[in-house]
Parts: sequence; structure tokens; C-alpha cells
Amino acid sequence: MYERNAIVLERYLNKIFEQKNGINFKDGLDNLKDILEETEKYLNVAEEEEKIIEEFEKIAKKMQSIQKKQEELCLENIKCEEEKNKLFNDLDDEPLKIESKLLKLEEKMQDNFEKQKVLREEYIELLKEFVNKQQRRNKCAKEKRIVETNHIKVLNGITEKLDMIEEETVAKINEFIELDNDTLCQTLEKVILDNGKNEKIKFNQTVIKKAVEKRILMAKKEAECYITIYEKLKRLMTEIENDNFKLKKYQKTLRDCTAKLNFLNSEKEYIANFLDNERMASINGEKIHKEMMKEACKNFDLDIKQIENLYLLIIREIASKSTKKAYKELYNATYLKNIEETEKTFNKEVNSIKANIGTIINSNYWRIDGIKNIYEVFNHEIQENFEKDLSEFIPQEETISIEEERNLDIIEQDVKQFEEENDDIEEWFISNEELQKKEEIQENDIKIINEEKKNNVDDIDDIYEGENDDDDYEKEYNDDYDEDYDDDDYDDYEEDYDDDYEDYEEEPDEDEKFDTYDKEEKVQIQIPNEDDKDLEEQNEENGQEKEKSSGIFGRIFKDKKK
Repeated sequence: MYERNAIVLERYLNKIFEQKNGINFKDGLDNLKDILEETEKYLNVAEEEEKIIEEFEKIAKKMQSIQKKQEELCLENIKCEEEKNKLFNDLDDEPLKIESKLLKLEEKMQDNFEKQKVLREEYIELLKEFVNKQQRRNKCAKEKRIVETNHIKVLNGITEKLDMIEEETVAKINEFIELDNDTLCQTLEKVILDNGKNEKIKFNQTVIKKAVEKRILMAKKEAECYITIYEKLKRLMTEIENDNFKLKKYQKTLRDCTAKLNFLNSEKEYIANFLDNERMASINGEKIHKEMMKEACKNFDLDIKQIENLYLLIIREIASKSTKKAYKELYNATYLKNIEETEKTFNKEVNSIKANIGTIINSNYWRIDGIKNIYEVFNHEIQENFEKDLSEFIPQEETISIEEERNLDIIEQDVKQFEEENDDIEEWFISNEELQKKEEIQENDIKIINEEKKNNVDDIDDIYEGENDDDDYEKEYNDDYDEDYDDDDYDDYEEDYDDDYEDYEEEPDEDEKFDTYDKEEKVQIQIPNEDDKDLEEQNEENGQEKEKSSGIFGRIFKDKKK
């Protein structure tokens, strides 16, 4: 039993990034992502704490200003009170002057009172805000301590992992990038073909070759991304230690490499479907399998060309060199739509076949999900990570209103009902057609029987005419009868004749045979018509004619007896 080719292929290529100590070079992507996330969290918390401290300090300054004004007003009021006391103790000045001075002091004290009232309101509001800011500051300080602890933990963990990566592994990956593609393809093709050496229908070498060649190119692109991540990660750790780094620069590296690797992973699924389809098609026999693989390779080449165009657009976005013209030339949004329309057409044709032929599988099923997934990944990376609007390049699906949907449902129901009625009419027509055929057969048989009866009646009429026209013959016949036959002979002959007649009556007539045939066939629709009445009358006449035809010699014998 062979092992799935996609698994064999991935396992062989993953060995390039693995070390004996269990460290995988591909973990560098997750390490870079973790350190950037933790560093960003720490910077955000520290920045938030700084803002809260600044706001806290502003509030404290305002409160100090109010306190200082309050103190000044308080001193002024004290001074006014002292002067008032002096005036109340002054008995030498005129009363009008003393009154005027007291009024001025009271007005000043009243103004100070109003000012103190305003200061009180402002001070209470600031005090409330001061308390809230103090709580936020304490909370932020707590969060900062937690984030800082996690940040230090992540830094130490990544530092240990980087120290565990051997230089030999880095050299091996760089060597893989520079290695000749033909040599790699031959080695990997042999591994996969050996996997299916015991199969009755051997692996299609063209399919294996195309899949291996494309997968090796993809693996080299992956290796380049992971080498870039490894180098950037080492540099970032050094800059963090020196507290001199620019986070945005490394975030851009993470965004670019993630976009490439996600797209390549979606392409891996397409390659896996391509290889799985090769084995699925083998159940059709060697000859059909060969023809199907020929068509699959042709479609594979077309798909790969479009996939490379999409990857080229990602490279342009990374380099900030993408243009509308490039998207119009390379994106080709109708490529996926055309494949889906082909599938819909195939499904309609299959559904229109009214035959019990089992399940019919579209030979291009493996392409549809793969291409659809690649376009979805591409659209997500471009729209979410590169913030590019693709609406003008993506064909918009026609929106159907609720009323139109209802109308379509009604039309579908009417069509379904019409088809059911047509089926019933067709069944009724077939049953009536069979009945009409049976009736025609009956009519033809009756005509034949009537003609035979008519011929018998003509013979009887000839006999009667002979009896009426020739009296001498009757007398001579009677005399001969009296001489040749006696009564005993006649009785014996009549008994034999009665037995024969009873046997004849036991046999069903032609009409009874047709009735029995109708019962066996179980005709569901019976339409009484004039032909049936005529048939009954003919049956009655038939019975009478039978009596006449069967009783000819009996009547002659009776006449002779008389």
C-alpha cells in the first residue's frame, strides 16, 4: 500500500529545516511574531502610562493654582475683617465716612466670596479627575509590570532558541537554495515513484515530475523567507538589548514574509489536490487514467501560470511598485469565475440526465477548491495587510432583491408542478394508449369471429333453403331415416351429442379470453363506450348463433322424429 504522495513530498522537504535537537528553523516566523507582539504591548503600556502621568501632572498643577488663589483670597478677607474691626472701634470719624468704608469692605469681601465659590467648584472637579487618573495610573503600572515580565520572558526564550540554532543548519538551507533544480527533482521523483512501485496502475510520471518541479521552486522561496526572518530576528534582539530599535521596520518584514508564506501554503494545498487526483483517477483503468492525467497536466500548466501572476503581484506590493495596470494584466478575476461556471454547467448537464447511472464526478473537481482557496488567501493578504482595495478588479455578483427571490421561487415551484403534471399526463397517455391497442386487437378479433359466424350462417341458410325447396328430398330422407335409424340409435347419438355440447360450452369464448387478459394486465383506466355495448350485443348474437350452429343436427333429428 502506498503512502499519500503529498505527505511523502512534504516530509522530504521539511527535513531541510529540521535539526537533531528538535529545533525547527521554521519556528523563526513564530518567534519574530511573538517578540514583536510582546514588544509592541510593552511599548503601548509604557506609552499609556506616560500619557496618564502627563495628565496627572497637569491636573496637579491646576489644583496647586487653585490652592494658591484660595490662599490669596483668604488673606484679603482677613485683611478686610481687620479693617472692619478697626472701623467698628473708631469713634472719631463721621458716621457717613465709616459707613462708606464698611460698605466697600463688604463689597470686596462679597466679590472674594464669589471667587471662592468658583474656585471651590473647579477644585472639586479637578479633585475627582485627579482620583480617577490616580486609579488609572496605578492600574497601568500594574499592567506594565505584567507585560514587562512577559516581555522579558519571551526575550529570554527566543535568545535561547537562537543560540540553539546551529550554523550548519543555516549553511544547509543556503546550500539548498543554491542547489541545481534538476538534481533535486531527480532525487525527489525517485523517492515518490518508489512509494508506488507495488501499485497495479503505476504513478503517472508526468504528474509527479510537474508537481515535484513546482514544489521545489516553492520550497526555495520558503527557504529564502526563513533565512530573512532568522537574520532580522538576530538583529532585532541586539537592538532591543541596546534599547535602540525601530519596531515598524521589523513589522514590515513580518508582514511581507507572512504574505509570501501564506500564499505558498495555499499553493501547497493545490499541489496536494493535484497529486491526490492522480491516484483517484486510477480507479478508471490504465487507459482512461492516462487520458485524464494528460488533461490534468494541461490544466495544471494553465493554473500555475495564473498562480505565478498572483505571486508576482505580492512581490510588487512588497516593493511598493504595484499599479492598476499590473492588476488588470495579472489579477484575472474571471479565471476562477470561468472554472466555477464550467462546474455549474457540468452539474446541470448531470442533473438533466434521467438515468440510473450512479454518481458522476467532475474531472476538474480538484482544481476548483485549490484555485478558490488561492484567490481567497491572496485577496485577504492584499486587502488586510497591504490595505489595497480590490473591488474594482473583482467582478461583483448580481444582487437579487427579496421580491425577485420570491418570484424566482414561485417560478421554480410552477416549473416543478408543471413537470409533475406532465409526468402524470404521460403516464395517463401511455395507459390509454395501451388500452386503445387492446381495444383495437379486440375489434380485429371480433371482426374475424363475425366473419366466420357469417360464413356459418350462410351455410345454415343454404341448408334451410334446401329443406323448403325440395319436399321430395325431405320425404325421401324421412323414409331413409326411418329405415336406417331407430329410436334407440337416436337416443344414443343424442346423448353423445349432449356430452360434446357440454364440453364445447366449458371452453371460454373469445370475449371471455379478452376479459381475462384485461384482468391480468390490470388496466387502471376503463372507459365505457359504444363499442363495448356493440361488443355485448355481438356476444349475445354470437351465443345464439352458436346454439344454432351447434343444434343443426339436433333440429334435423327432431324434425325427423316428428
